[in-house]
Amino acid sequence: MRPVKKVALFVGGVQKAGTRSLGAFFRNHPEVRVQKNKEGHFFDRPENFVSEQPYQESLARYHAGFEGGASRQHLWCDITPDYIFRQGAIERIFRYNPDAKWIILLRHPIDRAYSAWNMEVNRGAEWLPFDRAIERELSGKTSPDRAHDRFCYVGRSRYQEQLNRLWRYFPEHQCCILPAENVWKNPGKHLEKVCDFAGIPPGEFTNYRQLHQGKYEQPMASQTRDWLTRLLHWEIFSLPQRVGWQENPWLQ
Repeated sequence: MRPVKKVALFVGGVQKAGTRSLGAFFRNHPEVRVQKNKEGHFFDRPENFVSEQPYQESLARYHAGFEGGASRQHLWCDITPDYIFRQGAIERIFRYNPDAKWIILLRHPIDRAYSAWNMEVNRGAEWLPFDRAIERELSGKTSPDRAHDRFCYVGRSRYQEQLNRLWRYFPEHQCCILPAENVWKNPGKHLEKVCDFAGIPPGEFTNYRQLHQGKYEQPMASQTRDWLTRLLHWEIFSLPQRVGWQENPWLQ
């Protein structure tokens, strides 16, 4: 009896860092199959599990949702940027497939937070100014109307805790961590690195497009950026060296 085919590649973060664009690239790659929905959202939903094991019917529906069906020669890839942030998702993926590989795109943490806030404003979910929304988040006073993690603007940009949790289950050689800004500037170079890491031949880089670029009514206030620079100091100044980037793209 052949073993059940499993998802072997996860684009698990972070929100507002170009995962949708990377997903579009993989959808056009002849050796990759991506879930039909724009994001997988299987492992970050506790209702799919009992005693941390997936319901078999739920798992079967999840597997059936990959484009192209159950072709064993294709690499299955789940693109869900919430996985690295939401509690329990990484652990469930480890129990499902401890040999899985992860691709994580990281964006300048302040720009990422502002982009996330702007997205919620455009959706009509956020009504507070950016600095007020950050103050509310950091105060820890969560009202029912702000309980959803969409309002965790700073929390989602605290990469250290998220990466440490990922590395607790998946060794660093199973994780490819790239700066989103560099992928946008030079997609060919970095998508070739992604394909090599995933064990697939290079795709057609000319089809890569940066999708869903937000429209901003006004730039962030300089004093707010200074404040967030202090809050996210480790992410901005120490993380690039920790993950082995040759240069810090967030200081250029």
